Amino acid sequence: MRGAIKHIATSGCLLSVCCPLSVNADDVDVFELSLDELLQVKITTNTLDEKSVQTIPAPITVFTRSDIESLGARYLHQVLAYVPGYQVARYTVHPYEYSASARALSDGSSSKKILFLLDGHAVNDPRSGNSVNLANFALHHIERIEVIRGPGSSIYGSNAFTGVVNLITRQSTPQVSLATGNELNGDLFAMHRIEQDNFSVDLQANITDSDGDSYRLDDTFSSEQITTSDPYSQFSYQLKLTAGSSSVLWHHRRLDMDDFYHASRISNRYNQSRYESMFLLAEHDVLLFDTVQSTFIFDAIYTDIENSNQSTPAGSFAAISEPASEEPLHGTGYLESNRFKLGWHNNWQITDHSNAQFGIDWQRSEETRAEGYTNFSVDDVLNQQIPIRSYPGRDSLVKVGAEDSATLYGAYVQLQTSTGDFNWIAGGRLDHYRDFGNQFSPRVGAVYVPSTTWQFKALYGEAFRAPELSETGLFTGISRAGNKDLDSEKIKTFDLIAQYVDPSMMVTINGFYNRYSDPIVSAEIDGRTSLTNGDDEQSKGVESELIWSGWRNSRIRLSATHFYDLPDSAFRESDTLASVQINQQVGDLQLGLSGTYRSDRQSLTSSGDFIKIDSYWAWNAQLRYVFSSQWGVSLAINNLEDKQHTNPSIADDLNGVPNKGRHWVVEVTRSFD
Repeated sequence: MRGAIKHIATSGCLLSVCCPLSVNADDVDVFELSLDELLQVKITTNTLDEKSVQTIPAPITVFTRSDIESLGARYLHQVLAYVPGYQVARYTVHPYEYSASARALSDGSSSKKILFLLDGHAVNDPRSGNSVNLANFALHHIERIEVIRGPGSSIYGSNAFTGVVNLITRQSTPQVSLATGNELNGDLFAMHRIEQDNFSVDLQANITDSDGDSYRLDDTFSSEQITTSDPYSQFSYQLKLTAGSSSVLWHHRRLDMDDFYHASRISNRYNQSRYESMFLLAEHDVLLFDTVQSTFIFDAIYTDIENSNQSTPAGSFAAISEPASEEPLHGTGYLESNRFKLGWHNNWQITDHSNAQFGIDWQRSEETRAEGYTNFSVDDVLNQQIPIRSYPGRDSLVKVGAEDSATLYGAYVQLQTSTGDFNWIAGGRLDHYRDFGNQFSPRVGAVYVPSTTWQFKALYGEAFRAPELSETGLFTGISRAGNKDLDSEKIKTFDLIAQYVDPSMMVTINGFYNRYSDPIVSAEIDGRTSLTNGDDEQSKGVESELIWSGWRNSRIRLSATHFYDLPDSAFRESDTLASVQINQQVGDLQLGLSGTYRSDRQSLTSSGDFIKIDSYWAWNAQLRYVFSSQWGVSLAINNLEDKQHTNPSIADDLNGVPNKGRHWVVEVTRSFD
C-alpha cells in the first residue's frame, strides 16, 4: 500500500513538472515585501489587542507564510529550531516525538512549560499539558506563527511559563499540493473556500504516509544491535465556519507511529502509538458599548492516546508464571482526556492613548480513561507475587491513572497607556485551583520609541505552571510513579530589549534573567522515575535576531543565543544556539540554505555519570520554482551533510537518541483562481 502511494505521488510530481507551463517574469523583490509584511503584522498573542513587532511589550519572533515556505519547513518543530532561545530535541517516549523548550528550561520529554495556541485558543493536552505531538503539527494549515519568549501567565494562566506559541490558521484559497521523497511515500494537501455575503466556509485536509528513516541501534533486550525505523502516518482536516462576528473552528488530527523507541525501549514487534485530537474552538464578538468590544469563547478539546510497548526480554517470567509463558511482558495503554472552557474577554478603549483588557475564564479538564492491558499481571510483578499470572489474550487490566478532574477559575485585567515616546503596560491574572489554591501572575513593562527606527523595552513578568493530572494521578507502575504532593512551579523574569527597524533590516538584542521557585523536576523515588519540587534556580542569557534584505531579491535571517547561567537540571540543554537562513531569488527561482547550531550537551547514564553529546551544525537546502500564478514546485533537503546528530536521552540506559539522516522532499502545488 505504501509503495503504491509513493508511486502515485512520484508520478504526479513528475507529470506536473513536465507539463508545459508559462513563466512569470514579474520583477518584484519578494524578500523586501516579506520584511514589510512582517512589520505590518498585527500581533495579538501577548496583549490580546493589536500590536506591531515594534511596539509589542515582549520578545517575539514571527514567521509569516512566506517565511515558512522559504524555510522549506513542513512541521512546527522544524520552525521552532530557528527561534532564539528555543531548542528542539528528539526524545524516546514515543516513536516520532519532538519536544521544544524555551530558555533552556525543559521538563524531560514534554513541552509543558510552553503554551501552544491555535488561533489564540489553548490546545495543550488536557491530561498531561504536553504539546509534543503538536511539534509534528502540519504547517499546511498555518498562515503565521507567533512565538513569545518569556512568561505569559498574566493573560493565559498555567503552562504559559517560559513561552507561548500561537498558530494562526490560513484562510483557504483553492489549492492542491502533492509531495514525495526518499522517506515520504506521499503527502497530499487540499484546501477550498466558499464565501457568500458575510458567511464563509474554509475546508482543509492533509494525509501523509512515511516509511521513515532506518537506524542501527543497541537492542534494549539483548547485547546485540538491531535495525529499526520510524514510520508514521498522519491525517488532519480543518473546517472553519465564519458568519458575521461569529466563528467556529473544528480541527481533527491523528498521528500513527511504529517501531523505534517507545518508553525508551526498542521493539519492532510491539512498539506502536496512536495520538488523536479533536478541537472545537468557537468565539463570538459583541460590541457592548461604543468603547467596549467583548468576545465570548467556548473550547472543547478531546485527546485519545494508545501506546503499545515491550517492558522485559522474552522468557523473563517463563519459570515463575502460571500458565507458563515465554512471552516478554508487553501491553497497550489507553489515555483519554477532555477539556471544556468558557471565557469572556473584553477590550475597552478608554481614551485615544489608553485601553484596558479584562476577562474571566472557567475551565474543566478531565482524565476520562487511564488504563492498560498486559499479558502478565502487573500487580503480581510489582508485589513479587509468585506465580505471576499470565494472560495469553493480553487482557490483564491495570489502572495507570486516577481518572480525576481539575477545575480552574481565572480572571485578569491589564491597562495600557502611552505618554510621549513611552508605552506602558501593567496587569495581572488570578487563577484558583481546587488542589493548588490561588496563583497571581503580574506583569509590568515600558516600551520607549524615540524614533521610527529604534525601540527599547523593559519588562517584568511572573508565571506559574500547575501540576497536571498525569503528574499527580499517575499510579505506581514498573518504572514510573506520580506525586500527589506536587506544588505549582513559579518563575520571575526580567527582559531588557533593544530593537532597530528600517525598511530593509530588523535587529533585536534581548537580555533576560529568570528566577525559578519550586521547579518541577525529575527525581528517583523508591526506585521509580517520578517528579518533585526542586530547589530554587536561576538562569540568564542573551538572545539576538537579525533579518536583512539589503540586497535586491535576497534575505538573510540570523539568530544567536547564549545562556550564561543554567539550572543544574538543564544539563540536556545547549548553552549556545544559532541559526542561519539565506535566501536568493533569481527570476522565478528561489534558492535557500539554512542551518541550526547546538553546542555540547550532556546525557545521564545509569551509573549516575554524565556523557558528552557533541555540538553540531545541521544544514538544510531549499529550492522553489514558480512556473506561473497557478503552478509551482519545491525541493527541500534536510540534514544536507547526512551527519549522525544525537540528542540526549531521558532514559539513563541510553547513550543518546539519533536524529534523522539526510532526507529530501519534492512538492508540486496547483492553485486555482
